Amino acid sequence: MKKIKRLYNKLYYKAECLYYYVKDYFWPHNVVKCQSLPRSWNDRDERILHCCFQILTDFIEKEQPWWMKENWTSIKNSMDAEYADEVSQLKRLYYWWKFVYVKKYLEQEEIFLKETDIVKLYEQEILFYNEETNKAIEILQLRKYLWT
Repeated sequence: MKKIKRLYNKLYYKAECLYYYVKDYFWPHNVVKCQSLPRSWNDRDERILHCCFQILTDFIEKEQPWWMKENWTSIKNSMDAEYADEVSQLKRLYYWWKFVYVKKYLEQEEIFLKETDIVKLYEQEILFYNEETNKAIEILQLRKYLWT
């Protein structure tokens, strides 16, 4: 009876490993699909920015951390001050990416099409690029809070 049970456990374990191997092969979890990027060539610096914010967006929209589901004021009172500040920053970055960045990006594209002064265009692009970089740095500093 013990031999049959051991054989059953070995077969079950191998079948379970095979299931997860096949599942992870066809539906990998370590792939970041950036919905905000067009399906064309993108520079590496743009990909880094969009991947960081896609991970944040997936975390908030798909994993739905507990602090996004409940009433924020009651949660903030129950948390310690440091954790509450970090969570507020994550929420602020998420809203910046979803609403403010999209609007600024479209405005930047319109300015690029209309503006003829190259120096002014370059200065605006540098300001925009620096803001993007600062937001990406903020996400990287808060990455330890991206768990559910």
